[in-house]
Amino acid sequence: MSAEAKYRILVVDDDSDVRNTIVECLSDRYEMVTARDGRDALEKLDQLEPDFIILDIKMPQMDGFETCTAIRKKNTYQYTPVLFLSGYNSRENITQSYGTGGTLFLPKPIDSERLRKNIDIFFQQSPPSLRPKKMTLHQLQIISKTDATTHSATAQIAASSPELSESLVASKPVAGAMTSPVLPRILIVEDDPDLRDMVQLQLMDEYEVVGAVDGMDGLAKATTYTPDLFIVDVMMPKLNGYQFCQTLRANPYFANTPIIIVTAKQSAKENELAARMGANAFLTKPFDMTRLVQLCQGFTRRPEFHIRPKAVVIELPKPEPLPVPEEPGSRAFQREEAQSRKQRFDF
Repeated sequence: MSAEAKYRILVVDDDSDVRNTIVECLSDRYEMVTARDGRDALEKLDQLEPDFIILDIKMPQMDGFETCTAIRKKNTYQYTPVLFLSGYNSRENITQSYGTGGTLFLPKPIDSERLRKNIDIFFQQSPPSLRPKKMTLHQLQIISKTDATTHSATAQIAASSPELSESLVASKPVAGAMTSPVLPRILIVEDDPDLRDMVQLQLMDEYEVVGAVDGMDGLAKATTYTPDLFIVDVMMPKLNGYQFCQTLRANPYFANTPIIIVTAKQSAKENELAARMGANAFLTKPFDMTRLVQLCQGFTRRPEFHIRPKAVVIELPKPEPLPVPEEPGSRAFQREEAQSRKQRFDF
């Protein structure tokens, strides 16, 4: 097995210390992913795509036997190896482990060396097929971190601003006297002020444009300004673009609002990750402003697109009046000509 292609092992245990111990023991030679209990494992199974499963027996809500039975009902995982762990090393537990579809059984407390040796020998003697994965381990780690940070950010918002926290999960944004603007409204969530200003200048002829300095500011302005389209950078402080997308999609009001993700990374995997997080389009830095305009037009000119009523009105900048040229024979014109000649010859 090459260094690039490793078997992926899923550890399912409600004890975080046990999960961490197993991950630390095996991560030098296998890709390690975890689930906190049986239900969590079943929900994430198709996303994690494990080649091997380590399963605790005694867990709340759904024990290891029930979890294994449910896993075996999925065609993709009908023959995936399952190693049972249990603090009860009884004949009954061992018999039931193999009876529900288990492949191996080890008692707790875990002997790291014994665990590693059993798994290594199994892969050497009965190597399962190494299935290609839809997502890399790095991408799965991003999603896991995103989920955790999103919950943390939501709690942080609730603590610092109960009104914003309530509006994030409400069916509608901030209430007020609603108006019907003529132009679609775009929210640009970007921590680089130069890029944010450049995009605003490029779009302001066709759209109402609002800027946000980071993900947290973007969430606050989303509920205030009711944008019809979002342009979101990925790498931002406080709340990154993927976390912003996930949090935004949790609000039914913004569940279908178009989101354009902007990132410095370019790959099919990154595109897929952006789509999983809720983005509708993907743009790689540095990008052509013409391409950005085309993407915005593509969304706002669709038959199903509509401009939502707004509670907050944006005052569009008024063009400066052009100066009226003086008549050649007027005194003002003569004064300007004299001043111009003076400047040309004044050394």
